Amino acid sequence: MKTTVVCPNKIGPYQLRDTIGSGAFAVVKLAYLPENKKYYACKIIAKQRLERMKDKTRFEQEIRIQQQMRHSHIVQLVDLFKDTLNYYVVIEFCPNGDLFAKIVANKKLTEEQAQIYFRQIIEGLAYIHSMNVAHRDLKPENILLDENGLIKISDFGLSKYLGNNGLTGTSCGSPCYAAPEVISGQTYDPKKSDMWSCGVILYAMVTGQLPWTKRNQQQLYHQIKKASFNIPSYVSSKCSDLINKLINVNPLTRYTTEDVLEHPFMCDTSLNHNEQSNTDNKLLMNSQGRINNSSNRLVSLRMLDFFFEREDSLPMIKNTSLCVSTGNFQLTKEKQKKNNGHCKALEFTKTAKMITKGQKSSFKVSHNEGKPRANPVGIKPALSNFNAQFEPFDKNVESEEEKEKIPQWKDVVKKARHKKPVLVKPKCALNSIMESV
Repeated sequence: MKTTVVCPNKIGPYQLRDTIGSGAFAVVKLAYLPENKKYYACKIIAKQRLERMKDKTRFEQEIRIQQQMRHSHIVQLVDLFKDTLNYYVVIEFCPNGDLFAKIVANKKLTEEQAQIYFRQIIEGLAYIHSMNVAHRDLKPENILLDENGLIKISDFGLSKYLGNNGLTGTSCGSPCYAAPEVISGQTYDPKKSDMWSCGVILYAMVTGQLPWTKRNQQQLYHQIKKASFNIPSYVSSKCSDLINKLINVNPLTRYTTEDVLEHPFMCDTSLNHNEQSNTDNKLLMNSQGRINNSSNRLVSLRMLDFFFEREDSLPMIKNTSLCVSTGNFQLTKEKQKKNNGHCKALEFTKTAKMITKGQKSSFKVSHNEGKPRANPVGIKPALSNFNAQFEPFDKNVESEEEKEKIPQWKDVVKKARHKKPVLVKPKCALNSIMESV
């Protein structure tokens, strides 16, 4: 069920323009920042919806985890706002869509392309794991492509900080990408289950389909638990070997991110990158820079505490004021008239960058309620087609001369919500499940 979100035309320094996504909790708007003439995406979450669904804790955990993720292959959180009705989360806008759409549009990727994308996915995931966090919902739909065609891992809604033993017992993720130990309800190492998901993603990239063929839910789970699948003969031996090392029922011998980066397929210099498109060549060159150089554009922990109303943090940020144009939080005291040593008003503002994703598809299994429910529909879910709602926005912000120098927002929106052809018939997909708080 979708919620109705009342959206303003502007929040902080951002002009909110077309709707590019919507889901059960939020809508996603294209956001434009006149100061740097760049586009971002702003996820708008109705406070009432969060409180009613008791998901505020999950929302806070997602934002706090994403705030820590300072890597060039991870979608960056850059700004936060709130008013009486909504929370506003501004993150990187990735106009080239997601990896799933890329695979479907091309039927499958070449091994050269797959090697480039997979290296970036693994580098991003290695960073996530180094922060003692597991993603737990890796799939092509949650892997985005920015304006340069670079990989950006997104959607930390099911991610979790790991304890001292690094284990968890909650079944979550998307069934076709979930490891056997996850769907079995065992206590498991979520970092290892992330690696299984990566194996399924690599298989999907080089074949254009998922490894699982069963339509019935029970048969599908049985196939996953046995890792019963076939790799087409046209897939190279090196690539096939890496897939088998990842889609491995034994978590103890399943490859880690370090193992993957040292595998012969990832080090294969015989792959002819010279024949790739200009985008992929640029992608190959840029993928070397692992840590985002613009880390100063990120949200601070102090500001997160303020955003989530942690009272003990408020005195610490009383005099903080940083420049919006550099992408840092800005705290502005509209009035600083002392009243028994206290400020009368403190207004919180801050700054920018995001993603084009609007809908989540994560599954939830409750082993206390018997068998997990599922709805066999197809291995390859249909691509979401965003229903754009054009709304009025501030005009005449820039001069005519300046307008000619920047991309037209309608063109950006058109590309963001462009209907992508579904070239592969679905075979079997299950309802996603979300972990309960």
